[in-house]
Amino acid sequence: MDRWQFYANNLQKFIKKKSSILVIGGSQRDYELLKNLQYENFQISNLKPNPDNYNFRILNIDATNINLKSNTFDYVVTHACIHHVRKPHMALLEMYRVSRIGTLIIESNDSLLMRISCRLKISEDFEVSSVDMNNKRGGVEESGIPNYIYRWNEREIIKTFSSYEPEVKHQIFFEYGNDLDNFGVQKTKEKLIITKLIKFLIKIFLFFFKKQQNLLAIYIDKQNSNKRIF
Repeated sequence: MDRWQFYANNLQKFIKKKSSILVIGGSQRDYELLKNLQYENFQISNLKPNPDNYNFRILNIDATNINLKSNTFDYVVTHACIHHVRKPHMALLEMYRVSRIGTLIIESNDSLLMRISCRLKISEDFEVSSVDMNNKRGGVEESGIPNYIYRWNEREIIKTFSSYEPEVKHQIFFEYGNDLDNFGVQKTKEKLIITKLIKFLIKIFLFFFKKQQNLLAIYIDKQNSNKRIF
């Protein structure tokens, strides 16, 4: 399974087709995915959209300060976006505020395996690979500066929402997946064989230890959260 299939699976699991949806930090590919899944009532935002790459209206929204009233959309969704902002927790809470029914976030999982992968230089701490430094595109808030890849775990999400609304017992669901297609790409035949072997062993490991996977979906069910009885 790749990242986009994981995204599609969780959209279909948590987001109702005929509801109003705001996609934070979306792209042409988000648009095509939602259309292919037969979602119709959605809007996509991006901080600095390139008009040459989009065939649809796109909103200019700062994820950390969304200029919309609370409960404006039924759902707010984001995929691989909030690790590009300087205040990811604020973005998380703003998306929750603007949603009426629920919020879906697809990001990287802060697992032990991912931390080891970064230490071994297999994965990145700072997303240098996605930045166009010459044209100052990509990175943190499209500045051309490589962003820190903020990865999440269950405990951090629970603490964040418990701090934001201590009077609410939040209904939060977590789903795990992995995308190993681009893991350790090497040119030589010998190294390619080793890479395939490593990937095979990792897949076996992840089958037994699902929370060590590198993809995390977080769904906050706002509509069905209850008042906390202290």
